[in-house]
Amino acid sequence: MELMTRIIKIDSCLSIYSYLLLFGKTTPAKLRDGTGLSKATMFRNLALMLEAGVLANEQDSDVTDKRYSQHYYISRNIIEMSKELSSPDLASYADSQGRAGLVAEWASNLEFLPATLNQYTTHLLVSMPCQKEPEESSSSVVTKLMVFRVGEGENPGEVVRSLQDFVEWFDSKHKTKRRDWRKPIQNPVVLSISLVSADSAGR
Repeated sequence: MELMTRIIKIDSCLSIYSYLLLFGKTTPAKLRDGTGLSKATMFRNLALMLEAGVLANEQDSDVTDKRYSQHYYISRNIIEMSKELSSPDLASYADSQGRAGLVAEWASNLEFLPATLNQYTTHLLVSMPCQKEPEESSSSVVTKLMVFRVGEGENPGEVVRSLQDFVEWFDSKHKTKRRDWRKPIQNPVVLSISLVSADSAGR
């Protein structure tokens, strides 16, 4: 749990995960180009996620250039792993060991994880040009902004949980088979959720 807590609190880790989520098995060189991270930051976070079991890697023996011979890919869905670490049994055990605070911190971070990952993947799609064939003269990314009033903001967490339930329902209705995380999404569509709440004075 401590490793996963660190991962979901580090922006650069989530940026790497989001890139691999969209584009599948990738080399460190391409990861650096796609995320803009420094070499030290990227490899430090790759090592952290490998240790936690979020990522896996494999070597391409036919490639001699080390920048391109090592490939990283998602081995387990970070949100599914997070839910497993939120079980009542684990919370009870942590409480018996005097680590209840760690579980509370984990739950707080986990609450906004799906929305955070959506924001990262949206940023990647908008900031990176689409891969097109040479004969195609242009490419475009279409985004739509929709704003909804969802009611009183006394408990924004309830709104977030409702949105998470909707996203999970939508995914379950449209998922035909288990995804191979080594392969990219061919036509990625990303929903980015931003929850904005004003105070009682309307500021």
